[in-house]
Formats: sequence, C-alpha cells, structure tokens
Amino acid sequence: MRTAIYSLRDELGVTRYIGKTCKKPKQRLNNHICAARAGRTSYRNRWIRKLLKAGHTPRIDVIEFVDGDGSKEETAWIARMRAMGFRLVNETDGGEGTTGRKMTPEAVEKLRIRAAK
Repeated sequence: MRTAIYSLRDELGVTRYIGKTCKKPKQRLNNHICAARAGRTSYRNRWIRKLLKAGHTPRIDVIEFVDGDGSKEETAWIARMRAMGFRLVNETDGGEGTTGRKMTPEAVEKLRIRAAK
C-alpha cells in the first residue's frame, strides 16, 4: 500500500494539519471540507469552517509518499512540526487511534456517564 503524508495549509501558507491518506490528495481535501460543512466537531473542522467563512479554502500538499499505512511517518511529521512551533489542529499525535488526545474535563465526564450505563 502506498500512503501520502500531507499537510493542510491556511491562506497564508502556514501548515495547520498533518494527515495521511491512500486517496488522491484532492479527494481527501474534499472529504475534510465536507466533514467541516456537515458541522462535525474537531479542531480541524472548526479551523476549516473559519477559513471557508472568510472565503478561503485550505490547501493540501503532499509531504512524502511512503510504503505501508504511514502511521509512524505521520506521527514523526506531527512531532517535527510541533517542535518547530507550528500550531497544528491535529487532536492526536498521529498514527492510528487517539494517542496524545487531550480531552476536556467535560468530555471525560460524558464518557464516564456513557460507560456507566
């Protein structure tokens, strides 16, 4: 499997998101925009909605192509960009799952209540 590691950039060209996909980059960007327009909640989707409201569209750029699922490469790029001071809207450290996700106390309480049912 060949995977693209990509960045989403704002209207000024500043990288705000790092992701991975096996799809064509334009298709992946369209998926992100559709999710944002549908009102899905995440830092990334709120950022995309803000751009769209201002009349801008995020730009997608492939950083590199890798063999395999790209999880460790995505994780490495997220860490590298954060270390360089980029304010990424990624909610996790990358790879599969939710490693590194920081949940609000309210979100933790909702999960606790849901699990108790």
